Amino acid sequence: KIETLRQICIEKNYGKDKLWTYLKDFNENTQVSACNGADACVNPIVEKIMTSKGIDKTKINNCMKTDAEVIYKQQNDRASELGIGGSPTFVVNGVQVNVGRNAEAIKKAICDSFNTAPSECSKTLSTASASAGFGPSTGTAASSGAGSAAQC
Repeated sequence: KIETLRQICIEKNYGKDKLWTYLKDFNENTQVSACNGADACVNPIVEKIMTSKGIDKTKINNCMKTDAEVIYKQQNDRASELGIGGSPTFVVNGVQVNVGRNAEAIKKAICDSFNTAPSECSKTLSTASASAGFGPSTGTAASSGAGSAAQC
């Protein structure tokens, strides 16, 4: 749960783009996997990743002490309101959508929700499906940090 709180604080303080760059490095770091979740092993690696991404460790640690649990609860409450009990679950305009685990299927689900789809919807994305799991070994292509091989 510590890593979840850390990620919440990275997003809160730095936004989604910075979170994704952090997740990409975290996800691809084989040393993190070798730690088997042991905080004493993971924390120094995570600190190096955060430093390399320009993420202030003190700011994140303070957020984890003060804000993260509240945000975590809000996110879980919202997931419960939407009937979400697991990951991945895909929701478009407040409605759960069954969608394939590839970038093209996800793009199509989103683009189909528009009355007038944006021009980006005409771009063809990868149809390589991701397998279950988290990390670069879970699919056939390089991971985008989302725990899947599908590229968005």
